[in-house]
Order: sequence, then structure tokens, then C-alpha cells
Amino acid sequence: MANFTKGTWRIEKVSSKEYSLDREIENIRGYAIYSDKSKYYIAGVRTLADARLFAAAPDLYDALCAFLGYLKFLQDNAPDEHKIDFQDYINRLLTIAHRIDGKEGGEA
Repeated sequence: MANFTKGTWRIEKVSSKEYSLDREIENIRGYAIYSDKSKYYIAGVRTLADARLFAAAPDLYDALCAFLGYLKFLQDNAPDEHKIDFQDYINRLLTIAHRIDGKEGGEA
């Protein structure tokens, strides 16, 4: 798993203004996402919903990988009369895992 999705993240509300010659040039409002291992923010988003989704990414990734392992186990070990082809579900979930981890087109 890439370092990008490791650890716990926190979010903080941000609001600041930058001025140039007494004129506002930028009004920053939104949320900053911080890694538990850094005092510098790793991303900024405008809405709280986006910030929460971003901050949950490491936990979502771990849960998704665990569920994928369970699906693969079921696919490989189910008795023939109960065997279901989980490959479509596995492929769709792998695509989501790759998007979370920034490995589109690669392996998780």
C-alpha cells in the first residue's frame, strides 16, 4: 500500500484572506487534511463532506482490502454447489481500491 493511505488523518477548518496593496487577492475557505505524522497539510478541499471522505480513505482502504480477501477466499474454497463467481465484484472493488491508493491500472 502506498504511503499516501497509511496512518490516521485529521481535518481542520480553514479560513484566511491574502491581500496585495490593500486588495483581497484570495479568500481561502474550506478544510485542510493533515496526516498524523506531519504538521503540514496534505490536501485541501472546499466542503466538509469531501474532507470527511478524504480523512476516511485509509480506513476505507484497509476495510476494502480485507473484504476483497474474504471474497477471494469464498471464491476459491466454496463447495461447487455453493460456488458463486465473485470475479466481477472483486474486479469492481479492486478498481475502487486502486483509485483510493492512486494506482489506477496497477496492482493493489
